[in-house]
Amino acid sequence: MLPHPVLYLATYKQLLHMYVLQLPIKTLHLKSRLTHNHNYY
Repeated sequence: MLPHPVLYLATYKQLLHMYVLQLPIKTLHLKSRLTHNHNYY
């Protein structure tokens, strides 16, 4: 059974919004980890 298109779109938008919100945090975390590792070695 296929989901309702509007409901699917709303879920997709919500997931996309969460991903966009998490992206800067992950990028900053990765950058800090890379610089930390570089300083460590």
